Amino acid sequence: MALEQNTTVHTVSIFVEEDFMEGSHEELMSLFDEIGRLPLTHLYVYSFGRNYDVFPIKLLLHIFDYAAHLQVLTMYFVELGGHERYFRTFEQVIKDHQQLKEFRLENCRLSDEILESVIFDKFVTTISALPKIQKIDLLATEMGTLGNLTPAALAKMGASETLKSLELLNFTFTNEHIAALSEVVNSNESLTELSISCDPKWCNNLAPMLATNKTLTTLKLRLEDLYDGVFLHQVALGLTENKTMTRFEIQGEDNNKMSKRSQKFFVDMLEKNQVIEHLDIKFSDEEYRNKVIFYLKLNQTGKRKVMQNPNSKPTDLINAVAYVGNDLDCLHHFLVTKPSMVQD
Repeated sequence: MALEQNTTVHTVSIFVEEDFMEGSHEELMSLFDEIGRLPLTHLYVYSFGRNYDVFPIKLLLHIFDYAAHLQVLTMYFVELGGHERYFRTFEQVIKDHQQLKEFRLENCRLSDEILESVIFDKFVTTISALPKIQKIDLLATEMGTLGNLTPAALAKMGASETLKSLELLNFTFTNEHIAALSEVVNSNESLTELSISCDPKWCNNLAPMLATNKTLTTLKLRLEDLYDGVFLHQVALGLTENKTMTRFEIQGEDNNKMSKRSQKFFVDMLEKNQVIEHLDIKFSDEEYRNKVIFYLKLNQTGKRKVMQNPNSKPTDLINAVAYVGNDLDCLHHFLVTKPSMVQD
């Protein structure tokens, strides 16, 4: 087989179709053994046409038995299937893959047999305990199709000293889950990016976390809806106090829109927040949208703090004005903020 002597292929992409398991199983298993023997560092598995075709866990085992240097495993739009004993074996085998840095299940689901027999908590805590893991993305196709996570599991995941990015979508989260995540992001200095889906009524601990957190630079929220104005107001107030978040995104299911009143909460937030440079919210009001663009532009210059700091040196102020150059909007704002710069 041509793969046997190959020493140059480090990335393999596998496209799964409905009938790809037809034919000789022995030859298929042999092929996946050979894929595992490659100097493999990146493995991607796709369902062709995003049809959630079944990819047997047993095939992953044939690769993992040999791929000792794998760093990235990403699966898209597939259903992980097969007997639950293979999933349990996979859970044990993956412990030996000390080089793994990224584990991503993007819009995936587990077969009914695995869901009924396997505790997903144990699996994800095993992944998060790997010594070089930096990114874990678990995006279920629908609520519960990747199983459930307990607050205790979230706490264990957050104990990783190497984890930088965590994305968890379509898991059932309660106030206890959000409290566990809040504790994680407040204590884990390596975790800087967080993306979760949640129901606003179970997110009482989220806004206080935003106000006090000093580590997250990116937060993405996917909510069931954007109708809870009280919750959105609390989130905006939390962001007003935040000093480290540079990117914030909030979306509702089915792209439902925020009320004009709720949009204003985030405009008011940006009038005071000097660090957010990217705000992904759909502003239907043109006036609000223009204000947001302006404030984000100011923050992106990195000079807004200089202008608002009463202790800034004259040279710092001059450098800030020079930095914005011909941007008249920013220049006007700076001069209004520091009129002393043009006074004798």
